Amino acid sequence: MNGRLLGSVALKTWGIVLVVSAIAALPATLLMATASPGIDAQAGMIRVTQLGSILNVVVQALIGGAVVAFAGRISEAILPDTPPLHLIVTTSELQALAFALVGIVVLIDGLGGVAAAGYVLLSKPAFDETDSLSYLWARQGQSIVRAGVQIASGTFLVFGRDTLARGWSRLRGQQVDDDANAG
Repeated sequence: MNGRLLGSVALKTWGIVLVVSAIAALPATLLMATASPGIDAQAGMIRVTQLGSILNVVVQALIGGAVVAFAGRISEAILPDTPPLHLIVTTSELQALAFALVGIVVLIDGLGGVAAAGYVLLSKPAFDETDSLSYLWARQGQSIVRAGVQIASGTFLVFGRDTLARGWSRLRGQQVDDDANAG
């Protein structure tokens, strides 16, 4: 394995993440697209926002697909030809690394949700006498729950990566490095 091949794998992984994100955003985007915004002036602004969201999902999916399709060409264009890398890693180490990377992405996404909820709380109007927790829950309840789940699962993926990798290998019927009969 050389640097170009490793770069190609990284680009394909990134492209897959983009495509999966676009697919995950599709139900909400389609629901938003089918909603009737009305006929007043603000409805026009809502429709433009809906179209922008739909365009974002489509462009994200197209870019992700293009990155996956052309990862080899992109890595050849931007990375120098290097001598082969001699990495000595086991499958379980690579699986643990993959779980940790996914965990970091999920954790960062969850922290972004917490930051958004914090912004809503900090921008609460001074005249609103609703207690902070009720104010935040009424406006960001779904985001708070999603962020909590993402933070918990991201933390589990990062700190439980070795256990998950061993479990994944056992589930697939593969040898596990810590098995007594593994050779």
